[in-house]
Amino acid sequence: MTEPRQITIADWFAIVVGIALCWTLPSGNPAYPHPAFGYILLAQRLFACVTMSAGLVVIARQFRYRREVKPAEWFVMLMTAAFLAGLISKHHSNTAARHRLHFAGGNVQRS
Repeated sequence: MTEPRQITIADWFAIVVGIALCWTLPSGNPAYPHPAFGYILLAQRLFACVTMSAGLVVIARQFRYRREVKPAEWFVMLMTAAFLAGLISKHHSNTAARHRLHFAGGNVQRS
């Protein structure tokens, strides 16, 4: 089976799943002090969603057509990996902070 040059229905599905996954993941951004800062965070989130969905399209095409990553697709794959690594490290640091607060000496509830 040869890989088509145009976008397929499976590619559209991967784009929708990538955008939905990106918008449901927590961003971890703090409250912003100025309204203009909200537009910057929105632009950052949109860029991350486009990168995530493009990365899923690349992975889906690799799986479907059993091929290696093309040279132009490496950038998208690296950006997707960096986005996911940032989310994992934010989640890990937030979870560790909650555990430290919960298990602090004065905050332990005894029954």
